[in-house]
Order: sequence, then structure tokens, then C-alpha cells
Amino acid sequence: MTKKSSKGFLFPEVFFCLLIVALIAGCAGQQTTTQKTEAPFSPVDLNPKIQSGKMIQSVDNVAVILDASATMLDSYKGEVKFNQAKTVICRMNQTMPDLQLTAAMRKFGNRNTSSAIEAAPFAYGSAQYSQAEFAQALKGVKNLEGGSPLDLAIDATTEDLTAIQGKTAVLIFSDGVAMKSAAVQKAAENMKNKVGDKVCIYTVLIGDDPKGKALLEAVAQIGQCGFAANADSISSSEAMADFVESVFLMDAPVPLDSDGDGVPDSIDQCPNTPKGATVDARGCWAYMSFMLFDFDSAVIKTDAKAALEEAVKVAKMDPDLKVEIQGHTDNIGTAEYNMDLSVRRAQAVRDYLAAAGVDSSRMTVVGYGMTKPVAPNDTEENRARNRRVEFKPMD
Repeated sequence: MTKKSSKGFLFPEVFFCLLIVALIAGCAGQQTTTQKTEAPFSPVDLNPKIQSGKMIQSVDNVAVILDASATMLDSYKGEVKFNQAKTVICRMNQTMPDLQLTAAMRKFGNRNTSSAIEAAPFAYGSAQYSQAEFAQALKGVKNLEGGSPLDLAIDATTEDLTAIQGKTAVLIFSDGVAMKSAAVQKAAENMKNKVGDKVCIYTVLIGDDPKGKALLEAVAQIGQCGFAANADSISSSEAMADFVESVFLMDAPVPLDSDGDGVPDSIDQCPNTPKGATVDARGCWAYMSFMLFDFDSAVIKTDAKAALEEAVKVAKMDPDLKVEIQGHTDNIGTAEYNMDLSVRRAQAVRDYLAAAGVDSSRMTVVGYGMTKPVAPNDTEENRARNRRVEFKPMD
């Protein structure tokens, strides 16, 4: 895969590398001492939520900023903070569902330069996200043992974002220690001002330094649509799944269903179905003839009462409702015979509704014979679907 220059925003190597390590060896070599006493990390599969249509991808790009400064070599709960940061990012990568993302990772730990690009070089070059390549790249990230120029890292990422399209999640993993708080917040404000609603900022605190916690919370708040988290609180399988879901996914929009029949407007072939009517997959108020009639018959079956009583109820709920009762058949028999049969079936239904108190003047009978199938007449099941009576509300 091709890498871009430091000004590009194609972030592939870090995320792709993470998966090779994540899938082959879990987060081996990045596990902290305290985490070794926990239950083994087992990433939650979020793909079913996408495949079922319950959730959709919410961002187009992800930019990871990893603190590789000297303070990250300090111990936290018996383990180096830098190792904990890599473990948390590794677990995030393992939990990522199959998404189409542009991804990048910058590390920072060098303040002996005024250049944001030099202070926060790419650890994973800008490219199409790959879980395996990101895993491998993360494994190779080393601590820079220098200063903590988070402000410059944010500036470098801001330059990346101005050159790309779509919405971006910026994720900062840091202890927030030994930083110029005012400069960091100014850099975050500059990012928001330049990129606007296209960016959300998420911060993950490594360790428990109070000032670092306050700084990272302030940065996340500047981003407006992101949030601040603590590495300890998202390290478990379920908590990491919730974190990934919150950052990268959102609930799928509910399809518009104007008539409330359970069939979205986009595929509803009968958009004005009255409330309470049973509809088929097309959104049409219909009853299969195997519910109402025996084969080659226009005599209403005794067990069809429940279906037709529903039609009576719907008609009585709206006294102004007028309907066209349409009879249909399969393709067995001649066209002339089936046309007559379809009319007789529709008439039988009209007579039933009239006997139940629905004014006959509100009902019109039409027979379509075999001319309007809803399924191929190639199996008994499909022919049964074509033998039906439909109700079409009239203006």
C-alpha cells in the first residue's frame, strides 16, 4: 500500500498492523501487568449490528494521536503507561467492525522543533484502513522519550484534516502530563474552527493524573461532539465494544413509513393503506385466496372470518373510506374463466362486508383474473400468493 507524505491523510499502516498482531497474537507484547490478572480480552463482534441494518458507519476517517513522550514511561498500576496506551489502542483495533475508513496515526514526544510535522510524525501513514496493517504498525511504535507537544500533534492533524473529505474522529491517547495546557486547548480550538462539524475529538486518559484528566476533558469538550474516557474504564471486552460503537457507529435512521403499515415508503407500492389493515410485502392491503377460498372456488371459507372481520373493522373505523375490492387468480385455466372467477371472489367479499354493516355504496368490485401476479406462477406456493383479494382505498 502506498504511503503519503506527512501532509497527506491516508491512514493505513497503523490500523492494518494492529490487526495482524490483534488477530494472530491478541495484544501480545502490549499487555499490562494489571491486565494480565483480568479475564482474557475477547473482542465483541459488532458486524452483526451493521449487517442487520440496526447500525451504520458514522465517520469516514479516523486520526489517532498517541502520546510517546517521556512521561509515558512512568509507571501506572505497576506497568509503563506507554504500554497501556498501546494495549488499549490494540483492543480498539481488534473490536473495529468492517468499515471503509481512511486512517492515520501520529505519535508525539519531541518538542525540540517548531515544526508540527516533525514533532508528531506518522506512525501509520494516511491510507485506507486495514485492521491487520494497523496492528503491525502499532506493534512497532516506540517511545520517543522527549517532551509532550500535544499541541503540535493536534496542529499536524489539523493540517491532515483540511485535505480530506467527510467526517473524522480524532482519538487522543495520553496522560496529559507536562503539557502547555493553554497551547493544547488553543490547538484544539483551531482544529474545530478550521474543520468545524466534520471533526469530533475523543480523548482517552492513560493513568490518573488530575491535571492531565482535566486537560483531556477540556480538549474533548472543545470538540463538542466527542467525549473524554479513561483507559481503565474501556479496557474490558464489553466496555471497548461500547466505546468503538459510540465513536464509529450510529443507529440506522428509521425508514419513513407514512401510512404506518410497517413497509417503508421507499418500497411501499400501496402508500395509503388505512390504519389497522393487514398488508403484504408490497405494503398492499391484501388477503391470499388460500385464506379466503378453496382452489377454483368463490365460496368464502369458514375460517376466513378473522381476516374479513378485520376488513370490516377497518372500514367502520373510517366511515368515509371507500374501497375497490380486487379479485385475482393464478394462471391455471383459461384467461376468460379466471377473469370471471376473480370477479366472483371480489363480489363474495363485498357481500360479506355488506352483510356485516359496511355500506355497499362504499365498495366497488373489479376482477383482474391472472393479469396482475405478485409472484411467478412456477410453484404451488407462488400460485397461492397470486390467488388473492386486495382492497384499494379510493379517493
